[in-house]
Formats: sequence, structure tokens, C-alpha cells
Amino acid sequence: MSLKTAYTAQTRPDAIFIRNMLIDGGIPASLSTDDANGNLPFLEMSEGVDVMVDDAAMADAKSLLEEYRNGATSITEDQGE
Repeated sequence: MSLKTAYTAQTRPDAIFIRNMLIDGGIPASLSTDDANGNLPFLEMSEGVDVMVDDAAMADAKSLLEEYRNGATSITEDQGE
């Protein structure tokens, strides 16, 4: 397993949102930051918070992120049609 950065958020809440969106889409994701695992939250602003996915899932992650950027309000919005 080789983790790569799929998205870099400015804040931990934004990164958690993106991570959860990827997980809900079936893509395992985790967070990486330089804030001492949340113990020094002021440090997260220096580099942001990376949302990491396995290299093999990167294309799917980028596709899902692009759908979100293009206005998809839910990763399941088209599944009921």
C-alpha cells in the first residue's frame, strides 16, 4: 500500500469532510498533518491537512473530488434515478 495525497485542505474540519466523502464513496482515506496528531492544532495551518488515499485508488478519488467541485451535492445523488 502506497499512500498519496489526493487533496490538501486548509483546516482539519475540511479535511475530515473530504475524507468522509471519499470513504462514503468506497475509497479508503486517511489524514496526515504536521500538528502532532491534533495536539498542536495551530501547526495545521502551516502546511494544511492532507487527505491520503492508496495510489491504486487515486484515479477514483480524483474523479469523486472533481464531481464534488462541479456541484454534486451528494455522492449518491444519481443512484436513485
